[in-house]
Amino acid sequence: MKNFKKILSVFIVLCLTALLFAGCAGSKNDNTASPGNNQSTQKVDEKPDTSKKKIVLKIANYFAESHPQNIALKEVFKPMVEKETNGAIEVQIYPNNQLGAEKEFIDGTKAGSIEMNIMGLMLSSQFPNLKVMEFPYLFDNPDQGYEILNDHIFDDVTKGLPEKAGLRILGFNINGVRAISNSKRPINSLEDCQGLKLRVPQVKHFVEMGKALGFSVVTMPYSEIFTALQQGVVDGQENPPTTVLASGWYEAQKYIALTDHIVAYNAVTINEKFYQSLSKEQQEIIKKAVKAFCDEELKLYKEGAQKDIETLKEKGIVFTTPDREPFKQAVLPMYDTVLKETPEAMELIKKIWDIQKKMGN
Repeated sequence: MKNFKKILSVFIVLCLTALLFAGCAGSKNDNTASPGNNQSTQKVDEKPDTSKKKIVLKIANYFAESHPQNIALKEVFKPMVEKETNGAIEVQIYPNNQLGAEKEFIDGTKAGSIEMNIMGLMLSSQFPNLKVMEFPYLFDNPDQGYEILNDHIFDDVTKGLPEKAGLRILGFNINGVRAISNSKRPINSLEDCQGLKLRVPQVKHFVEMGKALGFSVVTMPYSEIFTALQQGVVDGQENPPTTVLASGWYEAQKYIALTDHIVAYNAVTINEKFYQSLSKEQQEIIKKAVKAFCDEELKLYKEGAQKDIETLKEKGIVFTTPDREPFKQAVLPMYDTVLKETPEAMELIKKIWDIQKKMGN
């Protein structure tokens, strides 16, 4: 009996010892998984790696998807940015006013809901030097204006935008050589312009130009042109033939006069805060891609301009080529009228004239 009690006592001690070691082991394992452990603390407190987080870059414009602007965006800008940033930046292209008309997508870019846009002259009332992008009879041809804007007066034209509007212009590209289309009659002289209802942008010097040529001027956003032409709210509009073709306006027009009254350009613009949020390397990639995109767009425009005219002829459009000189003389007085309130813009135009003389044009 005594031996039994002795054996039982030893057994109990062994069991208690085993339980004690098991508890210690469990406690050790629990500590490994507890928040107080070094390894676990690193997992909990560790900041997520945002260096590989994809950046979405939306770029908006008012051109049709088939326009050289959007072809060059798709074939050059987008793949170049995405490849050279190793996929860190995803470019999303929104053509044809998909994110609103020009005012809306400019406001969106200011606010940061849209990262980039291709804009016209909507901001020229606030920044008068932008007017040189589309001033009547200022540039002689697309190449000349492209070189002057990007290589000679870029800083003059873009001055103040980042600070005052939160926007940065990265480059200028060709909109096109503007012509006048209408549904009423062919235009061969200034007399043929009299009384025609012509849509122009909501920009003062376009309005004054239209009046100087004898048109009854109507201003409206780009996005409303097609409907206005179809419904007869206006008789015509003035844009490059390529734009007429790409936008389908030829369905509501019969005549196009190759007046070449404006060699027009657009500004490739980015939200300043977004731009500054990028790394220096990413900024350089964006700037490089904009330059390549603008070069390609100019090339596509020149290659396609005459081809587009021939296509429009096949669709029934009648073309005329009036003498430009009477048209030029009719609009030159508006320089003083429009620019007397913005002497800085007038000085910039004089600078352009001096550059043209040095270029031999």
